[in-house]
Amino acid sequence: MKKLEPGETYIRGEWVKTPAGVVGDENTDRIKWLCKEVLQEVATDFSGWETLFRDPASGLLWERTFEQGAMHGGGPPSLRQIEPALAAERYSDEGKAKERAAFRTRMKLLTEQFRATIDGSLEPRENVETDSEPS
Repeated sequence: MKKLEPGETYIRGEWVKTPAGVVGDENTDRIKWLCKEVLQEVATDFSGWETLFRDPASGLLWERTFEQGAMHGGGPPSLRQIEPALAAERYSDEGKAKERAAFRTRMKLLTEQFRATIDGSLEPRENVETDSEPS
């Protein structure tokens, strides 16, 4: 397998249909290998779906995500270089707390919309703003 190269900033895995079923492409295999054998795990986000890694050779930070969340298992992995300031924002305890609060707010609004729709007391709303902090 090929280690990370200078200037490389993004690797995206894909699912490929084969006669034997759906499998990951060579980028998917490479991302798995890099995360297991080359990169050092630093942190995970509050959901456990995004992981921060450090390349010991360069010191650069890399984030593994699953960008196709509608697919089973989040879809194939992606690996992208991430700036230290953004990594600190996402992976610090404070950043995780903000993400959890935003998630709870989104879930509360979705639950209210669902109940109102079932009760017939309100038509479903679209484009509800959900990024505000809970009070």
